[in-house]
Amino acid sequence: MATPVNERMSDRQVARVEIQMWTLRQYARVTQRSPRTAEPIVIDLGVEAGLGGWAVRQVFKRAKLWGVDLHVPEGWAPAVNYDRMICGDALDVLRAEYDRADVIMAAELIEHFPQARGRELALEMARRSELAILTSPLGFMPQRAISGNPYQVHVSGWPPDAIEALGYDVVGIVPQYGVGVYAAGAWGGWPER
Repeated sequence: MATPVNERMSDRQVARVEIQMWTLRQYARVTQRSPRTAEPIVIDLGVEAGLGGWAVRQVFKRAKLWGVDLHVPEGWAPAVNYDRMICGDALDVLRAEYDRADVIMAAELIEHFPQARGRELALEMARRSELAILTSPLGFMPQRAISGNPYQVHVSGWPPDAIEALGYDVVGIVPQYGVGVYAAGAWGGWPER
């Protein structure tokens, strides 16, 4: 199934979403959950443009999908993909609202946290889910506020070995866009060749 490419999506976003979808399909295979009938609880932290929610809906049509973002503008269109939206700090909301989920995703979010708090986020995601999916720039990539959103500033960098040290596997690296995709838990690893 093709990713919904439009004028607002960068090639980097498209590549990241395609790897996320592949990882979700691996999870479905390993856990033997049917994409048609399974109703996993999926939490998307740092929703931004809603691409993670779109990817989940392509793999698990009946997922219970909850989104969390610190900056949710009024009339935000991607909210239609989510069964529940919470405006708040991802780590705080995760700790306060969710004991357990099947899948917890954070696409290009960890770099917006200071190093120690980002580490806590990654560990909490893995602890509270069967599958945790993280994406992040490959190391520190400077970024300022975008469209008046001060939470878009990058404050830490995460090379692949730093995320692997937290118990995550490298699922994919997209060097031309400087992004890595990582998973912890029941994603099944690479298929046998």
